[in-house]
Amino acid sequence: MQRVWFYCWNAERLTDEQIKKVVDSFYDVYGNKLECISYKELEIAASNFEEWIEFFLMEFDAFTCKRVGGPDSHYSELIGKEFSLEVTLSSNEKICKTIKFGEGLVIWNEKANKVCYVGESALFTILKGEALFEDLYTGYNAEWARNPVEIYNRDIVMMIVMFSYIYKNRISTVAKDMFQTSNQ
Repeated sequence: MQRVWFYCWNAERLTDEQIKKVVDSFYDVYGNKLECISYKELEIAASNFEEWIEFFLMEFDAFTCKRVGGPDSHYSELIGKEFSLEVTLSSNEKICKTIKFGEGLVIWNEKANKVCYVGESALFTILKGEALFEDLYTGYNAEWARNPVEIYNRDIVMMIVMFSYIYKNRISTVAKDMFQTSNQ
């Protein structure tokens, strides 16, 4: 997995742990750390959460197929690629799901073209429509892998960023009704 390094003002190389400590201190000063997506608590049963993840991924696959068949036909090589999510729950158990574009959910593949390793809190915030999926990519809220390493798979990233806006603004309300109310 590729590491991203940050440098402080005096060109000192900071580790991931040092960055987290500095960021935590910043939010502690302003008293809003618990509002960050990585600190939100999962408010539903793990079984509902897993079904919600599957729903999200199936909607993402349907969106992708529709876009590739229409205005984004230049992403035609995307069909047949795989995207995996490995979600770590607070219990340290994992929910692992993979979609193959054009086919939907398939057996878990840790070597999918793009793999996202994310905590339950960050993903739950996205599923509820409170954040965008791209926050995981550009906001240092998840870790990512690509296979093979020399292929960036920009098409997957571009498609999930587009889908994230559609999901947040149109689909998340329906999903919340489906998955949060069935928990109560």
